[in-house]
Amino acid sequence: MAKKISFDYESIKNRLLENLSSQSEWASFLDYGVIDNILASIANEMAYQIQYSEYNTVENFWNMARNRSSLLQISPMHGYIVPRKKSSYGTVRVSTSDTFDSSYSKNIEIPKFFQFSGGGLYVCSSEDYILNANENYVDVYCAQGEVKEVSFLAEGIQFEQKTIYDDSIDNSFFEIIVNGISYSENDDGTWNGWKNVDSLFLYDSEDRVYQVQTLPNLSGITIKFGNGIFGKKLNKNDVVKFKYISTDGSEGNIYTSDIITTVESQAFDSSGYSVKLYCTNTSSFIGGKDYPSLEEIRETSPNVYQTGDRASSKDDYTTILNDISELSKILVWGAYETLQDENEDPWGFIDSEQNVIHIAVLIGDEYDSLDELDSSTSTSIKNKIIEKLHPINDPTDLISFETTNKVPMIFHIDGKISSSSYTTSEVASNIKSNLSKKYNIKNMEFGESVYNSDFVRLIDETDGIDNHLTYVELYKDDIEFMSAYYAEFTLPIHPIDYSSIKVEIKDNSVENSEYEELATCDSNGNLVGADKTSYITTGSSINLTNGEGTLIITNGLSGDYNNYSIKVTYQYSDKTNTNANDTNIKNTNRANILYYDSAVIDLSY
Repeated sequence: MAKKISFDYESIKNRLLENLSSQSEWASFLDYGVIDNILASIANEMAYQIQYSEYNTVENFWNMARNRSSLLQISPMHGYIVPRKKSSYGTVRVSTSDTFDSSYSKNIEIPKFFQFSGGGLYVCSSEDYILNANENYVDVYCAQGEVKEVSFLAEGIQFEQKTIYDDSIDNSFFEIIVNGISYSENDDGTWNGWKNVDSLFLYDSEDRVYQVQTLPNLSGITIKFGNGIFGKKLNKNDVVKFKYISTDGSEGNIYTSDIITTVESQAFDSSGYSVKLYCTNTSSFIGGKDYPSLEEIRETSPNVYQTGDRASSKDDYTTILNDISELSKILVWGAYETLQDENEDPWGFIDSEQNVIHIAVLIGDEYDSLDELDSSTSTSIKNKIIEKLHPINDPTDLISFETTNKVPMIFHIDGKISSSSYTTSEVASNIKSNLSKKYNIKNMEFGESVYNSDFVRLIDETDGIDNHLTYVELYKDDIEFMSAYYAEFTLPIHPIDYSSIKVEIKDNSVENSEYEELATCDSNGNLVGADKTSYITTGSSINLTNGEGTLIITNGLSGDYNNYSIKVTYQYSDKTNTNANDTNIKNTNRANILYYDSAVIDLSY
């Protein structure tokens, strides 16, 4: 076996000494201190050179690189451009009235990049808006970030470049204005101004295009223009302005309303007079993201390479949609999966499913469904998805946005503590912590089932637990009356154990009101008014097989039906298991996602 050669400082120096000492003309000089110092310096530099060569070798291997800058240099070969920080988006209501209930006599322009602020954060309008005369307010869809701009005079050289140092430049919200002309699209596919593109080499000599490249150390960007062959060249002394937002990324997510309450920009009416405006955010700002981590880049870039410039499979769709910052969870399926769900031959044919692409998503750090967002935010996200897919998916594909059912779980634990050295509060806190981590919605997937053996083992392994009995309740609390007093609903997880069903109602017009029991269920699925109440629910029922329910209240309510909220709590019925305390929760709907809500714990010694 060949002898291993080491290239550290001591090994290199020793080999130099051995080599020189074998030569008679050098042997007598090696004892001199100056010679030793020279050899030490040479060995030290050689060791550094070898170390640097090893470092460069490692950094050039995709799976071994330890610096983001290395992956940023390699990823374009996969067709993947590492995204910069991404802004969160939300809605800001703007009015000339501080109570948002009166109007102004003239139109007021709110242009793109119009700045608002609050809570230490800046947001700005994502496009041009008009607060029309005699309208009380306008809802403005905004991006989070502080508006900045950099101007320069062009030199008129080939492939002219301008570097801007700001590590928080938003990934896509910016524009180039040349000689006062902004970018805009025409109906015939042409455009005015200068267009941002992925590559200059795909365009002709007169195409007004530019390319934005992130610096390898993520400290900013370089803007690159054409050379007169690949993209139009800037003329000498062209006035170029780069306008952008400096975003806070994930730190710019806003989860409550009435945070953005200051108007930073000056507004003018159609006659040119300045107007005082008031604002407040009426929705959350979600979707803010930081630079991807080293491992995220390492995983995503090869996937983009495999996808290519197309969307022809569910994996392609998922990879492409992952680039939309607002989306926190994505599920895509088609006819093949639909046939599987219906226990049919997956290669069979369902006319209504041909070319239909089903998409279910959750949004932002709060994992909101599209139905939980305000209409303008929901519509904007749907449009982003369609715009992202439109250039590369099959033109015959039909996008269908599916309802996402978030199903909260309540764990009920009756347990014994193993030793008096543990307190009940300590053990209960540990149980809740373990359950909330494992079944946090962030860690759950669409269509994922929850198995009794998993959560029982998790509780068993909690310090201080001797034994326990645990079961899980599910609930749906977004049920509303359609008329007085009639409601329809579907419980997303089924079949259902009839004896576990509890229907509750709350009057939201009463301050600090709580849910009170309204009805229970018999073995045939009929909803019966709860004992000791005056509620009559004749004709109300739940289909225990598919979860479809109807609630009709003919006595016991008198208020406006819009003021009531209805909640149904229930348990999954695992007919394959006769032990009621050993029940799995089988999730048979792809768009359902189970998650931890709370735990009710009763402990004793």
